[in-house]
Amino acid sequence: MAIIQRSDSNDIQNTNNDKIANLFSRSNDILTGRGLNNNTSGGILQGTNGNDLLNAPQGNTNTNSYTIFGLGGNDTLTGGGGNDKIYAGISGNSLLNGGDGNDRLFGNLGDDTLNGGSGNDLLSGSLGDDLLNGDSGNDTLVGSLGNDTLNGGLGNDNLSGSAGDDLLFGAAGNDTLNGDQGSDVIFGGDGNDNLIGGRSGSPNAPEGFFEDFLVGGAGSDTLNGFSPSRGTSI
Repeated sequence: MAIIQRSDSNDIQNTNNDKIANLFSRSNDILTGRGLNNNTSGGILQGTNGNDLLNAPQGNTNTNSYTIFGLGGNDTLTGGGGNDKIYAGISGNSLLNGGDGNDRLFGNLGDDTLNGGSGNDLLSGSLGDDLLNGDSGNDTLVGSLGNDTLNGGLGNDNLSGSAGDDLLFGAAGNDTLNGDQGSDVIFGGDGNDNLIGGRSGSPNAPEGFFEDFLVGGAGSDTLNGFSPSRGTSI
């Protein structure tokens, strides 16, 4: 069992403002910025208001599920081999890595990067201009607010841009890509994909208002403009 705590200097020391915290044990623990206690319900890792690095135990032999909270700062939060839940902090631009397992990753106010890893993952960007990478597995990616970039990766993925001017890339697999609100650019990639331009405004919207651009790519694709305004290009 080990906790590594570092101050703002280059020395490794124990402080109340943790900058790096790594959990090496395979037991079920609670890891916070100030201490470590046993807990039989699973592992919880919590950062500080600084720029934290929180890593769940790695390796295929460890399938425990961990919940990781970034709190504040520009954090790097990495899950392990189980079905993890990872939450970006309320401030800063965070990097979330799901790792193995069927993970759930949630961005927050900043411009966050979410990497699902292997498994069937759920990625939600929330506020900010976020980058969501599903990687392998059958993933669900939701951009939420902001101008987001969604990459489905391998597998049969479901991508939704939600609000904002989004970029959606299906890549390999039979994907469903829905731009929803905003002026979106949607690429199906390989596979038999379903592309939906989404809600792009009212019938009386001026020309050029909320325009979508859809490209099917390889495979037998279905393209739906689904826009009452003037703007969907297929």
